[in-house]
Amino acid sequence: MTFPNMAGHHPDIDSVLRQELTQAGIEVHSLQFLLNGKSEVNTSIRGSLHGWEFERSWSYWVATGPGIDADTADALHNTHGNTVRIGGHCGSPSPREFFQGLGCGHYHVDDQQGLKALADAILSVVKANAPDPSQKYAEQNSIGDEIERKFLVKDGWRPQVESSSTLRQGYLNSDPARTVRVRIQDGRAVQTIKGLSDESGEKRPELNKKLTLAEADFMLDLCEPGMIDKTRHYIPAGEHLWEIDEFHGANEGLVVAEISFKTQGEDFLRPEWLGEEVTGRLEFYNSYLAKHPFNSWVEDKAPDA
Repeated sequence: MTFPNMAGHHPDIDSVLRQELTQAGIEVHSLQFLLNGKSEVNTSIRGSLHGWEFERSWSYWVATGPGIDADTADALHNTHGNTVRIGGHCGSPSPREFFQGLGCGHYHVDDQQGLKALADAILSVVKANAPDPSQKYAEQNSIGDEIERKFLVKDGWRPQVESSSTLRQGYLNSDPARTVRVRIQDGRAVQTIKGLSDESGEKRPELNKKLTLAEADFMLDLCEPGMIDKTRHYIPAGEHLWEIDEFHGANEGLVVAEISFKTQGEDFLRPEWLGEEVTGRLEFYNSYLAKHPFNSWVEDKAPDA
């Protein structure tokens, strides 16, 4: 059933239009200054949804916005093309025909089902282009100083984990003065070059450069013997972020917490699960663990039977 003609003055027009928008999942705005008598429909009601604006005309809604891609517009046209009209065209042309494959940002919508379908199409585009939560803490291109402290951990940290990533990394050069690391993290790759730490062990010069997976795979094949496999768990803590590295393979059993700072000497929250500080200790550098895995320490220190 098409929308009723609301041209002119209707005593219950605002409530009718509010209901139409609400049923489609579109945010309703009531703006009294719009009641100026110049519109085809005398109402204060407008709708909005992720940059799209909805204004009621005679017997249809006019929707304008940033646009939806051609594939999504095609799918919408296939199911509701007669009532969700591209550019307001009464002939209901296809999106690719009307916009030559470009995104469509102008519709006239004739019925409730079509209004809901357009809203759903907009939401699907927003969801598809939303930032991937798994990339929230992904490394980016950067150059400067890395300032961090490292700690061993005790039990009790797992319930606080917000998200986790799988990391695999190797070293083209494990010299502490010029460490060159290649890392793949959840399908993303980065090359990192680090220099020597200062006397505190907290501060090191660092350069991060994103790579393609093909570049990273090529470099990993050239790396020194010994790989690091670990799961990194993220725990936000006030203005800082704890990164809990849970090692696997030959380093199974080792769990290290790292926290980064913008400047040295910053105060930070110390959770109850925080253990001994190991900042600056060479044996806890990943480049060292790649050649001297944690399990070999345990075996060396084990008492004779």
